Amino acid sequence: MTKRIFNLRNVATAITCLVATMFISVSCEKPDNGSNSNEGAGKEFTITVWGSDSWRPFDGKTDVTFDVSPADIIGMTDNGSEVTFTGLAEGDAVITATAGSDIRKATVHVRPMTGGGSFAIKAASIHYDHNGSNRSALSFDEYGKQCRLDTWNSDGEQNVFIFDGIAKKYYLYDVDEGWIDMTTVAPWNDAWSSQIIAAYTYDDKEKYLLMLPYVERKPNQTIVGKSCRVVGGTSEGYTILLAGWGNLIFKIEGEDYDEMTATSFIEAVPSNAFTQTVDIF
Repeated sequence: MTKRIFNLRNVATAITCLVATMFISVSCEKPDNGSNSNEGAGKEFTITVWGSDSWRPFDGKTDVTFDVSPADIIGMTDNGSEVTFTGLAEGDAVITATAGSDIRKATVHVRPMTGGGSFAIKAASIHYDHNGSNRSALSFDEYGKQCRLDTWNSDGEQNVFIFDGIAKKYYLYDVDEGWIDMTTVAPWNDAWSSQIIAAYTYDDKEKYLLMLPYVERKPNQTIVGKSCRVVGGTSEGYTILLAGWGNLIFKIEGEDYDEMTATSFIEAVPSNAFTQTVDIF
């Protein structure tokens, strides 16, 4: 048997342990991102450096060619119908899609990661189901500089974590203790909010999994209205599947660890999300 450098079960556990830890610490419409769209001239995307998105300008056509200018702003891969692009440097680039005599263009604005944030969209609220029992909701603004995680266990007990990199505050809500200002215990540290970002970002985990010889890219899945990239594989009877969009995890499936699937998603955040308020949804 060929010796494997990576163990798929360990990889899956590493990917999900941060999400699971959040529970333990204190106790489909059409995509609107341009994919599957006939929108042409004037289509615009905004991503961060190392963020990614996709565009399919001609539904049903498989002989489309794509060019970009300047070439050092974004990197692109395409399958003749849809192009996926990733921000390489701050700036603006224009993708030109050509199908016969029909030409369509899209402008991609690549913005820097703001204040330590690393999500590819500025703000969002996404709810997850975990194994049919626990639930969680991630809310963030400024690309992750402000993060909030609400968790509910199978009994409905709620915990809240707020990491506000603008106010330099870290709040914790426990059903027994109430609100705790953790910055009265220790000074603000940007590494705190990075725990949530590390648990819920997709792109780095996709790159890592694709290093494994038994993991491959799968067909996109539409989850809560977003056409998600998917990777997965099986090794020695153990299976993992990871799906994401906008550098956010939308689904994790596999045996023996915390599975989760997005159940709702909006590109907005409640106005009181980063205040000491329990019920914001």
